[in-house]
Amino acid sequence: MLAASRAEAGRERVIANFGWRHHLGEVPAPAGSCPSIEKGVNYGTGGTRHDNVADADACCALCSGSPGCKAWDWNPQNLQCWVKPDATGPVKADRYSGVVAKHEAPAPASRGFNDSSWQVVDAPHDMLIGQKYNETNAASQGFLPRNVGWYRRSVCLPSAWRGQVVWFYLEGAFHVTTAWLNGQQLAPPHLAGYTSFALRLDNSSNVTYTDSAACTEAEANVLAIYVDASFGDGWWYEGGGLSRSYWLTTAAASANLGVDSAGVFASSYGVTPGGGATLNVSVRVSNDATPAARLGAGPTTVPAFRLFGPEGGLVASFRGDAVPGAPAGGASASSVTQKLAGLSLWSVQTPALYVLETTLVDASSGEALDAVNTTFGFRSVAFDADTGLWLNQRRVKVRGFCDHSNFGGVGAAVPDRVNLYRAQALRSVGGNAWRMAHNPPVPSRLDIADRLGLLILDENRDFGGQRQQGGTTPESIADELADVRALVARDRNHVRAPQAARMHAQN
Repeated sequence: MLAASRAEAGRERVIANFGWRHHLGEVPAPAGSCPSIEKGVNYGTGGTRHDNVADADACCALCSGSPGCKAWDWNPQNLQCWVKPDATGPVKADRYSGVVAKHEAPAPASRGFNDSSWQVVDAPHDMLIGQKYNETNAASQGFLPRNVGWYRRSVCLPSAWRGQVVWFYLEGAFHVTTAWLNGQQLAPPHLAGYTSFALRLDNSSNVTYTDSAACTEAEANVLAIYVDASFGDGWWYEGGGLSRSYWLTTAAASANLGVDSAGVFASSYGVTPGGGATLNVSVRVSNDATPAARLGAGPTTVPAFRLFGPEGGLVASFRGDAVPGAPAGGASASSVTQKLAGLSLWSVQTPALYVLETTLVDASSGEALDAVNTTFGFRSVAFDADTGLWLNQRRVKVRGFCDHSNFGGVGAAVPDRVNLYRAQALRSVGGNAWRMAHNPPVPSRLDIADRLGLLILDENRDFGGQRQQGGTTPESIADELADVRALVARDRNHVRAPQAARMHAQN
């Protein structure tokens, strides 16, 4: 624990893992929503298979209720229905098929949809692991079928958050994720199954806030999420659904340090074995004012820093240069350097960690607008073609392991305690390195590694385009490059360690 207090500066971070309503599979559209049904043809390719579907009308209804469906076909010979993401064709076939005209939002996305019969689950949640095993399913997926699913949750936003930026932050969801707030789609579908991303809630035209301590059903917002895990991009069991952790985060709209604290980058150079170093801190201040409030640039801010050591004591305090106010929707940047001495260096034997508290101060009023904590270690790293890795100017023999993000029968929703066990087991047999095979990991794995002295190979998915090694993806090469940029920004500090924020559970 840190010995000094931390400025909260209006930022709050609320865990949103609990009390989701979940439905596995498509939710059929109401009867009569299907256009004309054609016999003897087959539209589209690929898609999700549904067995024992009674007739073509029922198959069309499944497609009409799916956000990702553009075409469907029903086979009267085996009663199989295919819900498809494209509408190519048609080709001649002994099928019933059709193209579905999409409506604005499927019924489960609406505020008034009755989900009382759905299963109540907590995240992290693997929606596929509880299905029945069948040898007709792919061995690489543990003989479990791929599928799609819905999640719904009431979200009560206090009136104190009005005028601030409010994000719903997803550490990841597999695979293609589409979200609505009160029936309004929040953003285009997120295509990558392993990258973290955020959705703005305060920009929705129908978002509601409440002063009530006991938020009523009428006052609550409804967040609906559709996750399409009917296909994957890996050759291992990938699971599906809300398989990581989720947060509501709020901060000052006109000047903040970003949803996942990636607005602060702490790096060091000139690290000496005796504990000397120069700390460089880059600060990116975002202006996320809502459209109604976009009247000009945000306030000029001054970043103030306090550095705390491994035992919690204050090591240094300093300030950076003023950061000009950013225009609405934009950002301004600044950096500062600070020479330090007597540091404990991070190594695999002694994983010493420091916490940098960054507070944005309004240059005019002196008010603290936002504050975040960044956890990192001081170390020098070099590679030599003949002798390998040098850490803090000492040669280190890398003894590494790689494994996938899932864990046996637990599936893809791996609790932090299991990841801690894996890291401890790795260390107990002499390992000092952990490869995140083969995708951006859940952030807590990196936090654990920092504390146990594990070197990490942080990994993206492969650059294979839409047909890549191990599977398929709707992402282009440009999308995948953007995923790498997001990975670097998220993980360069491992900032999920103690936040400068009030943390509490929303039930």
